[in-house]
Amino acid sequence: MRQLFAADDGGVFHAYDIKKKLDRSVKAEGPIKSFAVSIDRLHYFIATKGSSEIVQYDILGKVIRRFQGHTGEINDLEVTVDRKFLISASADQTIKIWNLATGKMAISL
Repeated sequence: MRQLFAADDGGVFHAYDIKKKLDRSVKAEGPIKSFAVSIDRLHYFIATKGSSEIVQYDILGKVIRRFQGHTGEINDLEVTVDRKFLISASADQTIKIWNLATGKMAISL
């Protein structure tokens, strides 16, 4: 793998290509609490501190979709290897599985 991913409290998500020495930064809507990157590295999913919303960005920083359904701050995010689902865990004590094709919540646990 030749990419590194990092986020900071200033709300900037960094996708750094080591080989090309290129930083594709995405400015989020606040300090970043959690993020996930799709296996193809073309989509970033970002949750900001204090927010119950997940925002999907493309590699150029364009907002693709917003996932809403949690009532507490998002603690963790993960994209399945097959790129079909986004899994989120929240302070509201739920885990939600989102269908990435539709943007709809598939399961709430």
